[in-house]
Amino acid sequence: MSARLISLLVLPLLWGAAQAHDPIFAVGPHVIYRGGVQTAFGWRGDEGGGKLAADLTYGLTGDLALNLELPADGAGPVEAAGKYRFWRRDALRLQESTALAVRLIDDRGANRRDAVVGLTYGYESRTWYRWAALRYRRNAGARDDVLLMDLVLGRRTWPGGYRDPDWVWMVEWNGVRRLGGTTDGYLSPGLFWTLRNFAVKLGVQLPVAGNVDGPRGRTTLEWHW
Repeated sequence: MSARLISLLVLPLLWGAAQAHDPIFAVGPHVIYRGGVQTAFGWRGDEGGGKLAADLTYGLTGDLALNLELPADGAGPVEAAGKYRFWRRDALRLQESTALAVRLIDDRGANRRDAVVGLTYGYESRTWYRWAALRYRRNAGARDDVLLMDLVLGRRTWPGGYRDPDWVWMVEWNGVRRLGGTTDGYLSPGLFWTLRNFAVKLGVQLPVAGNVDGPRGRTTLEWHW
């Protein structure tokens, strides 16, 4: 079999793995490959201002990734997270997976530590993406604990090759159910643009339910090594 024919057969499979995505505001099951490193620099903002943060993700195994997020100004919370993908199904240009996600949030300025744990599911094909996540957040102090609920639909506009820019448009529903009885909801359109190992995430959360503040924005730059 010629080298050219082998490349034509293998590159689409590599493309499918390289172009795996996670949502912008929700949590997806995607993990980086063993020994892989992802660095990111992001901005989150609302009507009251914004903050910059940098984070580092490392693939401990092919199904277990660890993450550390640090505030750029040193004043915000430090977040440590882990994601374990315990189920995965691969088909031709299609992948489904489910992962356990854990996050610890150390807000030294407010002298409190919170924890988040839950499950996330993802369906990724050449054209369509679907995600769902359900997580429980244990808040320290007098604040109510909450359930975080996410449903996401994504579509790739122009399926191309590995070296082509990749455009995936997303719309998320992000819900926050306080155990005290109130629920907040956001409708969140966004874009995930990828060029080989570099990606840009852009999104805005629009409040549609509950007593919540105005829109929230997010921009993230990612590099995979």
